[in-house]
Amino acid sequence: MITTKRIGFALVLLLGLGLHGRAHAQTAGVSSVSAIICNPVAGSGGIINYSQYGVNNTSTTATATIECSVPLGQVPGNGTLSLVQITMYDRNPSSDVVCIATGVSAVSGGVDWTATVHTDGATSGPQTRNVTPPSSAGTIDALRIHCTVPPIVSGSIGDNSHVVAFKVTTL
Repeated sequence: MITTKRIGFALVLLLGLGLHGRAHAQTAGVSSVSAIICNPVAGSGGIINYSQYGVNNTSTTATATIECSVPLGQVPGNGTLSLVQITMYDRNPSSDVVCIATGVSAVSGGVDWTATVHTDGATSGPQTRNVTPPSSAGTIDALRIHCTVPPIVSGSIGDNSHVVAFKVTTL
């Protein structure tokens, strides 16, 4: 026999499941993207190498520059970027790997924010740097990352300096 109490419980249960589904759709999304999506800037094409380790500089004399357009359309969440993590290897004792992240506004199409990160000198292991968009940042349509990768230094730690990957987190 169906009672008013059971109908009320069923409605509360369905409503709760519906709200849970809606809340779940708003949870953060995370996507990792290899730096092999990056393209060399003019003059760097002949000194860039792509591998499972991302993009590295093969020159012993020139700094390489790459541009990366990080796809945001496949990252779950509501499109509001909350964190970008850039993983790099710096094997040059006198020059850092430097990356500038730029958020392009979904509303105006203009630059919404920029942030610069760099390695802290040559090390044998990876260095991950966090870019946190300002709290005033809106929903962005595109994330562009511009990096300079220093040349190989003979006798330095390991081999080439390189940009490995980007980890993007949205709300």
